[in-house]
Amino acid sequence: MGRGAAGGAGLRSLGPLSSPACEAKPARRTGGAGRCAPTRLLRRAQAGAAHIDRLPLADLGLDTLPFNGGATTADLLWAGLPLLTVRGRSFAARTSASLLLAAGLPELVAEDDRAFVDTAVTLARDPFALTGLRQHLDAGRFLRPLFDGERFTRHLERAYEMMAARARAGLAPDHIDVPADPPRTAPFHGP
Repeated sequence: MGRGAAGGAGLRSLGPLSSPACEAKPARRTGGAGRCAPTRLLRRAQAGAAHIDRLPLADLGLDTLPFNGGATTADLLWAGLPLLTVRGRSFAARTSASLLLAAGLPELVAEDDRAFVDTAVTLARDPFALTGLRQHLDAGRFLRPLFDGERFTRHLERAYEMMAARARAGLAPDHIDVPADPPRTAPFHGP
């Protein structure tokens, strides 16, 4: 969802498809703002840094089912763009929910399709709520576990140590539970 004109909730998609019909017919554009009418979504593929750089132009990302965004979700959150998802039943349908929880945004994980639509509409009509979500992402970018490579590395090393200890003790492989580090109180250094 993209930033709408003042006083209105316009929609703009940043997805991979294009809308040549809208681009070819300027009369379908609205209010001189250079955007198509909300019924026509402009989407144009971008690569690498250009893709990440344009993400803040949108107000809210809407996830897909049954396969969630995964790396795309991480890109959106890193860029400070809130994303709304539905908690799915399979691994591929729960990826974005896990990333949102690690970013400290459980309110963006809908339990069903109806809650997804209701939340999307509510957020589209409330720019202050969207601003608050962006501020939450910005404030936690270097504190929350989602992008904390140092924390991830410590947990992975601890898992290896626990597996090696089991092997040295002659125990068969089994599930292990790696204790989580306490929450950070100071920012980590970026990726």
